[in-house]
Amino acid sequence: LCLTSPMCRVGHAESVRRGLSAYRRRDFATFACLVLPALEAGLRGSFVLANPAEASLGAAHAGAYFSTLDGWGQRSKHQLLLAPHLHSDGSPNRLLAWLGDGMHALLLDLFLHAAGPGLRAKFAHGEAA
Repeated sequence: LCLTSPMCRVGHAESVRRGLSAYRRRDFATFACLVLPALEAGLRGSFVLANPAEASLGAAHAGAYFSTLDGWGQRSKHQLLLAPHLHSDGSPNRLLAWLGDGMHALLLDLFLHAAGPGLRAKFAHGEAA
């Protein structure tokens, strides 16, 4: 199911497959390292589908600001995928309606809230092992 979902973007299927295998082995750190980038890429693609005018934010590019799951401290410089409004014009972020309130709240807890685990930042920046 995960591998056939539109959230599983081209190029991420093998890392998701390996991540799910790690999860079954209870190797949760490897699972997170392999699956979190795929989740972020899937959310980025869904963000663009929900907000077509933001098509340039559909992929991460070195040397340019792009949409991310974390980075609250730099939210004035780039789009946060889970922000309530678009950085470009202040209009509502339609991804949130697509996700639904419960999933949006869960993702905020996991990735952005100060009291949460900050999963993406910890794994992406080497703070977790």
